[in-house]
Amino acid sequence: MNQDDLFFLKVFPLVTRSTERLVESLATKDLNQPVDIKQFFGPYSLDVVTSASFSVDTDSINRPDDPLVAHLKKIMNFRLWPIMLLLLFPAMAKLCKLLKVDLMPKASTDFFFNIIKKFKDQHHTEQSVNFPAFTHTSNIFFWS
Repeated sequence: MNQDDLFFLKVFPLVTRSTERLVESLATKDLNQPVDIKQFFGPYSLDVVTSASFSVDTDSINRPDDPLVAHLKKIMNFRLWPIMLLLLFPAMAKLCKLLKVDLMPKASTDFFFNIIKKFKDQHHTEQSVNFPAFTHTSNIFFWS
């Protein structure tokens, strides 16, 4: 059995759990009414990614007010105009910093920075082999 097979065996139950929650959530919906696909599948996608990547059970399908979900929503609703200004006029970065114009809310970026720092610290203290996708795909960014 290779490492990919082991990874699949560890991730599959996590995805299955999130899928069961999604189906349970669908059972509570009125199927005669339209469903906002983004609102419905967004929490499912978040649950699958966080459980497979970080081995964290967020259950954002049933707990939409979870801090992780709230901060992720804030980050995903970023303003486009500062990015456009920086792309067109790279020297505007100093002006944006001076005017305290952030691309994403500072509280949310600090929240995720602290989570990643916590994962990194845990990774350095553990002696066992980890299989989350996050360590496979982002090893060069955070663990080096």
